[in-house]
Amino acid sequence: MMNLEMMMNKVDELKNDASMWLDEEENELHITIEDFEGFDEDWSEVEREVDEEKVDAFLKMLEEECVSYEDDFYYYYEFEGFSVKLGYASYDV
Repeated sequence: MMNLEMMMNKVDELKNDASMWLDEEENELHITIEDFEGFDEDWSEVEREVDEEKVDAFLKMLEEECVSYEDDFYYYYEFEGFSVKLGYASYDV
């Protein structure tokens, strides 16, 4: 069974491809896949390459280990004792 500490370690394994912060009041781990680099000289969006294999394996692990999940614009995963909200940096542009 996946606990919060194990989940945070899994996010750390993604290195620069993901960031996280914990909302301690809600016991919700917010994870962002860092797929946005910034803007170029013309203010066009620049996508950031992520390790697709690692990210896909992480997303699959989330689905397999969670009690339930729903995907809307963001992905919400429920685990025993905590939840995960996952999105992409490009969502915020």
